[in-house]
Amino acid sequence: MLARVLITFVVLHAPVHTATLRMPKDLRVQSRAQSKMPGTCAKAFRCSSELDSTPAVRLMPFTYAMSDHKMVRDKLTSYGHAWSTIDIFYLCVVMPLLQQNLSHPVHVIIPERFMPERRTDGRSVSAYEELQTIFSGPAAHLRIHRARWVPICYDQYGIGCCAGNASTVAPPTAVIAKTIMQGGDNDIAALLRGVNSPQLAASGSRLSTVQLDNLTDLGSGVGLAQLTVDEVHNRHHLGGRIDGARLRRIAWTNVGVDGNRVSEHLVLWASSENATNGRMIVHESTAVAHVRKYMADTWPQRRFVHKRLVEMSFRQELRLLARTSVFITLFGSAEHHCRWLPPGAIVLEIRGAMKNDFPDYKLYPDLCARVMGLRWAGMTTPGHAPQIIRTPTGITTFGDHVRDENYWRAKLDQDELVATLDQV
Repeated sequence: MLARVLITFVVLHAPVHTATLRMPKDLRVQSRAQSKMPGTCAKAFRCSSELDSTPAVRLMPFTYAMSDHKMVRDKLTSYGHAWSTIDIFYLCVVMPLLQQNLSHPVHVIIPERFMPERRTDGRSVSAYEELQTIFSGPAAHLRIHRARWVPICYDQYGIGCCAGNASTVAPPTAVIAKTIMQGGDNDIAALLRGVNSPQLAASGSRLSTVQLDNLTDLGSGVGLAQLTVDEVHNRHHLGGRIDGARLRRIAWTNVGVDGNRVSEHLVLWASSENATNGRMIVHESTAVAHVRKYMADTWPQRRFVHKRLVEMSFRQELRLLARTSVFITLFGSAEHHCRWLPPGAIVLEIRGAMKNDFPDYKLYPDLCARVMGLRWAGMTTPGHAPQIIRTPTGITTFGDHVRDENYWRAKLDQDELVATLDQV
């Protein structure tokens, strides 16, 4: 019986908004380029004054020091938070370059990964690899490189202009420019790894400027601009300023997807089995088998795929999503990938195992429907969110989960899921 809530809607792109933001008096004077930026980007480059020109090579340290999170460094290992970086880079780096209609590629060198001092093969800390896959290529005349000697700062104290946690001292700018512009692939790879450069001991969250000593005398066509990601606020407020269709075209072009020949016959269920975020669907394999049979009986022309996306390279994942007409996923960061679905695709969100993120229930409908212009449907599961409590003063809060297991486990009614698929 369909006793749960079903939400389905289509929202087209909202107009791009701009806003002015007063810069703190204790920071550097704005450049002419900054004064023309939307408020979000002026804030993102609040620590940089060299933005009026477009050098052939730009070094771009990242800082998360303005985050409102406690324990910023640990929080940013969560995969969902990678998208704050990707969105602000698109809005404030890629879009201005596209508006210049440059005939030659610009090289941007960013940090190697979120957590240089913690080596892992998990997708949770590979945001910079994904940023590189999306934006590096002919679509934006941009070449993105990841280097061990470009620092990251994620200490939440101070005004946000800081540098730390690089593992290698930066090479001289003349060496950087010559190698990037004239060197072969092996030469560039060695430069980015910091071969022949002194290694630095991991400094934890302590900040230092030693990593940038060789970059203080910029020249040779090399620029320096620090990108400040105001995590988590950007995650919720950039949607109205992101051109979702153009973002998708850039990513598709750079990974070799022909937008004129995209298949629309794939139904993809993003598996939550052994998920790194701990969310899970109870007896997911049984529900998948039920849906697979339904698809074979009802939509035989469509191909059904159940896949752990984290096991794929991001390039493979993006190409798979470009062929997907129906995307089924448990609430969580996998839903960010609706950015790569073709126009007209359907996103079916299974609302359960929401942990403490249930106040963010509008996040993915806003992204997938309003920003990307897709169809979105939400199917709730029992206990997906605690009871809403309204105090006599009008304040709305949430109570406790009726069952502790509802915090991370979603109990899915497979018949209801099939009925929901029939409706969308």
